[in-house]
Amino acid sequence: MKQRAPKPAAAILLHRGGKVWLGQRGQTRFLPGFSVFPGGTCETDESTRQAARRELAEETGIELPDSCPLIPFSRAVTPAYSRYRYDVQVFLARLPESLEPKPDGVEITSGRWYTAEQALQARADGEIQLAPPTYRQLVLWKECQEQPDKWPAESEAFAAPPRRNEQILPFGPGLTVIPLPTRAMPPAAWTNCILVGNQSLYIVDPGGPELEVLMGEVAVLKTAGAEVKGVILSHHHPDHIDGYHALGMSHLPLYCHPLTAPLLPQDFPSTTPLGEGDKLVVEDNLTLVCHFTPGHAPGHLAFEIPERKAILAGDMISSLSSIVLPSDNGSLPDYIASLEKLRAVDANLVFPSHGPPWGRGSDPFGETLLHRQKREEQILALLGTEPRTVEAVAGRLYRGLDPRLVPAARANVHHHLLKLKADGIAFVSPQGWSLNDQQE
Repeated sequence: MKQRAPKPAAAILLHRGGKVWLGQRGQTRFLPGFSVFPGGTCETDESTRQAARRELAEETGIELPDSCPLIPFSRAVTPAYSRYRYDVQVFLARLPESLEPKPDGVEITSGRWYTAEQALQARADGEIQLAPPTYRQLVLWKECQEQPDKWPAESEAFAAPPRRNEQILPFGPGLTVIPLPTRAMPPAAWTNCILVGNQSLYIVDPGGPELEVLMGEVAVLKTAGAEVKGVILSHHHPDHIDGYHALGMSHLPLYCHPLTAPLLPQDFPSTTPLGEGDKLVVEDNLTLVCHFTPGHAPGHLAFEIPERKAILAGDMISSLSSIVLPSDNGSLPDYIASLEKLRAVDANLVFPSHGPPWGRGSDPFGETLLHRQKREEQILALLGTEPRTVEAVAGRLYRGLDPRLVPAARANVHHHLLKLKADGIAFVSPQGWSLNDQQE
């Protein structure tokens, strides 16, 4: 699978009096709503130091004086599962009392000072969201405050990060994402397998056949005293279940919706049903609440974690592309109703099965509803009194589409046409679809 090369970038960990400054990102294309250190990508022929100072000025209004040196601290590389990838060098800067960050209102909409303990607790409570590199850098900064010998030397600070940091993504206590290479439809080359729990572990959607990273992390946690309690499937599609047998956990409960069970391969064991409103208590202060969300699949489940203000959305949304409704058992009306249901849940962190998550203040379900509405309007604009085939409509809407995605595009168009037919707007004849009242 082809991976995008990371772009060089820089960030500044501002600190003062034992506190660090975190700004909340606006509704940006990458990790919207997450709390971050000010920073961004390097412009042409710009060093990371220059980029760090420029981005700080643009996002917070702070022009660092020469008396505030930038000290190399850490480096992070965005995992390959993301559409946007960055190789970030993080500098430290002690901010004088005379200067105060003023968010620009676009890239960063708000911000505040935290002790490391306060920031980590806010993360645990679901009040702020930290990308795994930011989390790791806060932990390192806290350790350096407590143990001066932990401060990295300049030669160490920007060394290549451990590969593990791109493969194991902690987003909260008991909430770890492990992107697995999978046979999903492009551009989704990874499925987010999610480990839920600390001492009691549940594996959600073991969707890739290459499980070395997942099994390695499970082994680490088991060595620390954790125990795997079961496997959970959001639905039956191959990119969510392909790794199940390789887990070697057929002796543990396999959870899914009753409508998913008969759609699983025959060599899967019997399942334990989960339905609307069911609660799975993982451990103290960590609960999975089930939401029945059909549309993409008849038995699709999404999972709310109230204690983290998080939703595991499965294939309800994607941060890489739009969701395909399969031609055999997808349903656009059900899908729209499911999106509306999840939009009403109080959540600051939303994980799709493919791509990075959304943070506080985001509206991914609303954005997806809007996308479907616009697609319906586009289809209506192409219909007239002369019948058009599904293939013709899809060909006009998706010009230049990757040939591998054409069947999916036609399936989505067909679902929209079926909805328009149910609404009494569109009609179908042997010649195709139109807006006039022809007999089928």
